[in-house]
Amino acid sequence: RFNYLFVGGLHPIGFHVLNIALHCVISVLIINVFAILIGGLAYDGKGKRLSQAPKASFLAALLFGSASSSHRKCNKQDKFSIPWILFSILLCAVAMLCKEQGITVLVCVNATIDILMICKVNVLKRNQRLLHKGKPSENNELLKRGFLTRMGLLTLGGSSLLYIRWRIMGTGPPAFTEVDNPDSFADSILEQTVNYNYYYSLNAWLLLCPWWLCFDWSMGCVPLIKSVNDCRIISLVVLWICLIGLSQALCSKNSHKRRTVIFGLVLLVVTFLPASNLFLYANLNQHVDALNAWRNATVLKPDHSLAWNNMVILLDSTDNLAQAEMIGKESLKLLPKDHTIMFSLAYVLGKLKKYKESEGLFHTVLKINPHIASYHGNLAVLYHRWGKLDLAKKHYELSLKLDPAATGTKENYTMLTRKLEQLHKKGTA
Repeated sequence: RFNYLFVGGLHPIGFHVLNIALHCVISVLIINVFAILIGGLAYDGKGKRLSQAPKASFLAALLFGSASSSHRKCNKQDKFSIPWILFSILLCAVAMLCKEQGITVLVCVNATIDILMICKVNVLKRNQRLLHKGKPSENNELLKRGFLTRMGLLTLGGSSLLYIRWRIMGTGPPAFTEVDNPDSFADSILEQTVNYNYYYSLNAWLLLCPWWLCFDWSMGCVPLIKSVNDCRIISLVVLWICLIGLSQALCSKNSHKRRTVIFGLVLLVVTFLPASNLFLYANLNQHVDALNAWRNATVLKPDHSLAWNNMVILLDSTDNLAQAEMIGKESLKLLPKDHTIMFSLAYVLGKLKKYKESEGLFHTVLKINPHIASYHGNLAVLYHRWGKLDLAKKHYELSLKLDPAATGTKENYTMLTRKLEQLHKKGTA
């Protein structure tokens, strides 16, 4: 919001400049994190923290940009500051509001560095000892260092943030359609599993070589693997070979190497969980549940415009066009002047090639609200499909006049002008 006010609107350059500035600040702060990760936590006689790997940590900071230097401030008595922990949770909350993965900082950075670098816990040995009744002296040492208190604060903070996020999302998971997440609608579990693992290997490659990037990976951007003859299967095999190879380092006798590998794997895996389909898997019954909920809402309140419109949009997005048409017409009997429902129904009728009926609804909508760019744009698309190119050109131009930044309308208008030019050349030839 500050960026929007500062640059006076949605101008990309202002957001890019601020992002670059923030990234530079974070890249400087990360030096301290890698200094602890690579060189370990050490202090001089005055309680000042020493950097035992300055060159390596500086190089690592150039390659990666994320920080959590406020999680713990120690002095020579090896105490910790609760305000700094609370401040790190606050920063995590800000990160989460910008991007869901921000909440993983609590586990990936704060908790992991605390366990591996500050308390120097040997995870493998500790697990083995727990199976054979661990030594109480180790537990007492952790208590003296305040480990459980810090973990308690992080757990409480993380749980609170998850609850807030859950409330913001409407106390339920997001509903995805087949075009959003096609692999979740694959024919078999085996096909789904193969494609999920291919996505993991693709993301691992993009982490190393971000050459092929896309602002939206839906709409079939990545074709599904449907045959064992697809050469892309090799990439997921390579991914798991590499991960198994890395996991061998967990048994290394070199403590720094072991901790670094564990930290790297935690950072790699946990930050990817929100996007891994492990939690965000689509359930086909969600659509039915949503329709039932909205139908119940219209029974209790027949003039519930939003519920009617949501039903039409959902049925349209799942290609149930005939049912969407029926619901749309039923709702207009109760709400004959609702322009949002008219618009959604007109869009559905256009897809059903009922052009004349769709045109009539679009014109009614435009009489009510003649200055909405999307109304003119969608009417132009209708005329474009219908073959009425001059009318399509007129409404594309009206739409662009109202919203010059509409990318889809610009592309459609460009295609139309090219087609008109070709037809003109054929007519004069």
